[in-house]
Amino acid sequence: MADHDRDRAAAVAAAVAAAEAEAKNAEELRRAVQMQLLAAQRPPAGLLVRIWRALTMALAALAIVGVYLATTPYHQTTPAIITRYLHIYIEPFLETRPIYADVTAYAGSRSRSQRAALTAHTDRTLSARAPYNVTFDSRAFLVNGKRQMLVAGSIHYPRSTPTMWPEIFRRTKAAGINVVDTYVFWNLNEPQEGVYDFATGYGNLPLFIRLAQEAGLYVNLRIGPYVCAEWNYGGLPVWLLDKPGIEFRTWNQPFMDAMETFIVKVLQVVEPFLPRNGGPIIMLQIENEYGFVEGAYGSDGDKYIHWAADLAAKHDVGVPWFMCKQDRIVSIITTCNGFYCDNWIAEHRVSHPAHPHMFTELWSGWFQNFGSAKPRRPAEDLAFSLARWAARGGTYAAHYMWHGGTNFARWSGPYITTSYDYDAPMREYGFANTPKYEHLSNLHWILHEFADVMLGMEPVLAYAGGHQEVHVYGDPQSPQPRTVVAFLSNYDEWREAVVEYQGVRYTLPRWSVTIITRDAAAHDPTQLAWVVLYRTSSAPPATQSVLASPESSPLRLALSGYPSQWHSESPGIWNETRAIVAQSPLEQIRTTRDTTDYLWYVRKGLRFGNSTAQSGTTVVSAIQSLIGSGSIHDPSTTVVFEHVEDVMYLWLDDVYIGAFEKPKQDLEQSDVTSIRNLNVDLAPFLLAQQNGTGEINSGVDHTLTVLTCTAGLVNFGSHAEHERKGILGSVTAGGVPITQGEWTHQIGTLGEALRVHEYTDPDRPFWSLQDTIPAWRSAVPKATPLTWYRILIPMRDVYALLEPIRRRNTPGDILAFALYTGTMGRGAVWANGHHLGRYWSAVSPSTGSGCATNTCPYTGPFWGTKCLTHCGQPSQVFLHLPAEWVLGTCVPPWSRTMHSQQHILARGFQWIVSTGLGSKPHNGLVDDGTDAWAWDWDKSGAGGTMREHLEIVVFEERGGDPTGLHLVAMSG
Repeated sequence: MADHDRDRAAAVAAAVAAAEAEAKNAEELRRAVQMQLLAAQRPPAGLLVRIWRALTMALAALAIVGVYLATTPYHQTTPAIITRYLHIYIEPFLETRPIYADVTAYAGSRSRSQRAALTAHTDRTLSARAPYNVTFDSRAFLVNGKRQMLVAGSIHYPRSTPTMWPEIFRRTKAAGINVVDTYVFWNLNEPQEGVYDFATGYGNLPLFIRLAQEAGLYVNLRIGPYVCAEWNYGGLPVWLLDKPGIEFRTWNQPFMDAMETFIVKVLQVVEPFLPRNGGPIIMLQIENEYGFVEGAYGSDGDKYIHWAADLAAKHDVGVPWFMCKQDRIVSIITTCNGFYCDNWIAEHRVSHPAHPHMFTELWSGWFQNFGSAKPRRPAEDLAFSLARWAARGGTYAAHYMWHGGTNFARWSGPYITTSYDYDAPMREYGFANTPKYEHLSNLHWILHEFADVMLGMEPVLAYAGGHQEVHVYGDPQSPQPRTVVAFLSNYDEWREAVVEYQGVRYTLPRWSVTIITRDAAAHDPTQLAWVVLYRTSSAPPATQSVLASPESSPLRLALSGYPSQWHSESPGIWNETRAIVAQSPLEQIRTTRDTTDYLWYVRKGLRFGNSTAQSGTTVVSAIQSLIGSGSIHDPSTTVVFEHVEDVMYLWLDDVYIGAFEKPKQDLEQSDVTSIRNLNVDLAPFLLAQQNGTGEINSGVDHTLTVLTCTAGLVNFGSHAEHERKGILGSVTAGGVPITQGEWTHQIGTLGEALRVHEYTDPDRPFWSLQDTIPAWRSAVPKATPLTWYRILIPMRDVYALLEPIRRRNTPGDILAFALYTGTMGRGAVWANGHHLGRYWSAVSPSTGSGCATNTCPYTGPFWGTKCLTHCGQPSQVFLHLPAEWVLGTCVPPWSRTMHSQQHILARGFQWIVSTGLGSKPHNGLVDDGTDAWAWDWDKSGAGGTMREHLEIVVFEERGGDPTGLHLVAMSG
């Protein structure tokens, strides 16, 4: 934040504090503000009066802007600031109906104390740690007999790290969220059958739940155990495929037995967090979105879903169970998922009259694929969907996602980016996504303020005409202020509308909801008048610190200045004793058990005949049309693959031919990732072996080497047990079928087998000292496939990079890092042994309906690709590197409290000073004479392990430029 902006913000804060001190209480403050907005309550004026006012106010506006420009340096003036001046001083006089400025909405209910009062029941329940009960009726869920307005946010524990959770929860609570919902990820927490891990890193579900409770948040635990979630295999563990005759998610005993075993285990793990033990879990989910796929299973699907409902009833632990997208089961609560669900409520009242209405997934944005642009959902449309839901009777709604986070390691679904930002109200790194975060927060607090009146009755439809509706909760004639709330909806996406309610005319913007209440009149606080609290169409301006984005943060550290080690792997079999020989290409998932992205295929003894190709043919021209079903000009020099999934690299006699892929660019199509009928003309490579003779020797045996790579396993749809990867169809070489014959396979890469990505002593050789393994090298190559890179960055330089953040010292800020990989091709990254995930510089289409404009209209129904950004650019070039993976956790083994990131940073600087490593900034960083390293940091709670280096390991599949890698620090 610039100094002048900080000064202005401080001045505003001081003025507000002074006004609050003068007011005897929050009610007097609210009425004082309303008196300044007297014009907002007078009746509509005539046309001539309106014209006269408009002219007068236009002159006044010019005068105000002139004074501002005359008294403010030019470089400090911005259109946003000028607009704010006009909004504050002019808008109240131009309005002839209740105004909708933020000050009206929260003059009385926006203070910290009043927000605390709105969530007091939740806070008392969770802090007491005493048993309580959870029930439900047709209107809502009841906690200890009190109906609750539940506004939830989806935050998945493995998509962030434990030191991030406390601050994410704090910000979530501040935004009016009172429930955290998370899936339980079966393949993460039971990686092998009967081997459970609920305690390691981001898989620590009990810690996640405990921290949520400490933050004053209920928990909705969505066990599934199928979860979809753009997660690898939809959360199903690959070891299920080892069970003979198994079919997933249908009337199949092997699957149902495994499913029940895991659910029972989860219930045992979370027993301390159930209401009967004073814990925060108030509801549980079984299965997930089965209505989308049930038809594919016929009668067995019907039997299975009823069995799942009976299973939930069997394991009654004192909280309600529900299913989402499964309206046919009447014995269990059913819910809705989508961009909008208000139209679902009417039929749900009929089909499930005793159940409350649950919106389990209000999609706040959309996921992104490698090879596609970034989806974006406007804040106004998201607020419109939530307000319409509340207006028509919904009392539980969950933002999916509230914080999307990151698909670390290999956990992303097929072709899903490592970033799971989702355009959620909280960004991938934990920062607020403005204006979405603020706009929704305001709406949440309104819902909480009027929860008692809304939950005490069904909404009354007071007006319906055209595309407009008015839904009312409470008595419009009540003599008490703020005891009635009305939702004025205009779902016409093309035209605004004028609606009269209770004698007041309201202009409703298109595709919007206006929320009003009766409160003390500004001109006479003893009288009540209708005032506007909120408009979904009026989102605040977007504001974001430059430090809160990897694209804009100036805190960058180029890695090219540090010593690097590298080694390029040879293609093919690297360990004969581990090789697998078969008489046809093996399917990849069942061979690797999904323990790696990679499977080698080697086929020897191939011969290619005479070719009509000329010796001048280039490699580039030979692979121009490698993907597709083009005609084969000379079968004798061509290799043909009928079907390959997902990515393939090809060598002929250890000579690299190329990479073959078909990125998923259309999110609406499910089959565009396949490589089908791939024809590769090898003539240029064969001719290159003949020393310019111009002929191909058909009597020479050749070796074909293939490396196939998965890009994540299917996460949605029916019959996931049929998922297959690798070489799947027939293969022809030189016009001869070679599918049948001796194929040699190797699982994974040599570097993975040697575990070179694990954090190690920086002084040890990069590769193990074995006769067959060459030592690491220090000259960094470019454009070299199958290359491992290792870079060591001294921690003194990392902390020097963070010095501006340390000086800023903003309490509650989240610290994060990102690694820029835009100069690389495709591969994976590790930092201090932690797998950051896949990178892939696949470029999105530069054109398309979602790319047609730089602005995204909020009006009209939204779909996943309606609005796109970063068109024509790589889908993702920054990988999230959590601060704790760089700085360490600093958590003593005897401590049960997770230290804050501020403590980690402080501890790091203190460690730098104590070791003397910070005395001389390195790598071009300038010592500005402020004695930065001598800062007196709090030494309390010392513990944990501090590293002397940050180790970055990169595996590049196809050949990129590692000199372009750089580390970015962020804070916000």
